[in-house]
Amino acid sequence: MMHMLRRVFAVLLVLAALLSCAFADDSVEPCADVTFLSATCSLGMDKVATFTLMTDILAGRIVVTNAWLEQQSNGRWVYVKTLAVPATIATNTISYSATLSYSSAITTRGTFRIGFTADADGHQITRYSNSRRFI
Repeated sequence: MMHMLRRVFAVLLVLAALLSCAFADDSVEPCADVTFLSATCSLGMDKVATFTLMTDILAGRIVVTNAWLEQQSNGRWVYVKTLAVPATIATNTISYSATLSYSSAITTRGTFRIGFTADADGHQITRYSNSRRFI
């Protein structure tokens, strides 16, 4: 009887592990980077994006080089359009911060996020903002 309970428990444990892998979120991004300690974009309800970058060593130039808008459709992120990037260029520093309104770019209802590429002395990193639903 005890042997049977152990076997049932082991099978249930394996099934639970397999199910957790099947339903895992595939949008997780790696956190570790050689140059950037952090690279984030926060998209607010007012459609203003705040870009914040931090490097682990002094960088001669930190800048956002590319930005684009994505919309969620049937559970997937779909490219919508290229966005303007902040004019801010940080020099001889470890930090960068800039804000830019995308109210003229986000004109329809839906769930959106901003993808962006940042550059610090030639080292590039691509990240995504939080998603935001506009109604």
